[in-house]
Amino acid sequence: MANARRLTQMPVFAMLHSVGTAIASELIPFLESRQIPCLHLLTGAEELRAPTLSSRQTFYLRASYRQEVRRIIHHLQTLGIFRVALVHEDEPFGHGIRAQVEAAMQDAALSLSAVGLIPFNQPTEVQAAARLIHSVSPNVVIVGSAGASVENFVSASHQLGLRTTYYCLSVSNVGRLFKALGPLSKGVVMTQVMPGLRASAMPVVRDYLGASSEPSSFGLEGFISARVITGALQATGPQLNRAKFIAMLETPPSDQVGGFPIGYPPSTRNGSPFVELAMVGAHGRLLR
Repeated sequence: MANARRLTQMPVFAMLHSVGTAIASELIPFLESRQIPCLHLLTGAEELRAPTLSSRQTFYLRASYRQEVRRIIHHLQTLGIFRVALVHEDEPFGHGIRAQVEAAMQDAALSLSAVGLIPFNQPTEVQAAARLIHSVSPNVVIVGSAGASVENFVSASHQLGLRTTYYCLSVSNVGRLFKALGPLSKGVVMTQVMPGLRASAMPVVRDYLGASSEPSSFGLEGFISARVITGALQATGPQLNRAKFIAMLETPPSDQVGGFPIGYPPSTRNGSPFVELAMVGAHGRLLR
């Protein structure tokens, strides 16, 4: 926030790509009070989006955690899998994911078999949660966490003899997961909020691959973000101001993002609904 305050003392037109829920929760009202657009924050927190939090200046690109969770539950319903457990860290992010999982399960007339808690900021203290989840033998474990606690929990559960499928959210890092777990990471399913670099036929993915020497999912997200922002700036014309810029974001050209679904109707700024599932393969690559 100190950086944001310093930057707003300059002639700043907009801010973009703030990382994390905690920072965003302070940044959004701060920029809203100054009528500075806040663009494409890197968080899926539902409590920072409409209708819970309404901000005319704030625009998201990626889907929310709620949409990720509901994609998982819908997939499990399709497969006929109903014995589901959840593990998460005992902190606000984890409890937010738990609320979304429980709501989605309730809408599907289901309930969780067990909920395991990992102590906050103690990513190695996973044994109690692993033992609890192991005791109910779930078909699926949703891991509502990020960082080292994910791979530590999977490893501890495997050592106990639990053979199940783990579903992680997009905040999990497949590279770190594979590095820590090796072959044990094979079969872990992860939600993705950007199209696959190898599997997608979207023109925007092709354009990005042609422009990038080291392509990545985060790089693609930045590329799409730049397409959206520059498209709105160009449509605004030479008499640039924030009101016109916001109006152009609300009515983007249909080909602006090369097949990636995104829109900003006046009632919401929640961005794209795009969520798909990918599975970690034998060599740590995501298979879609």
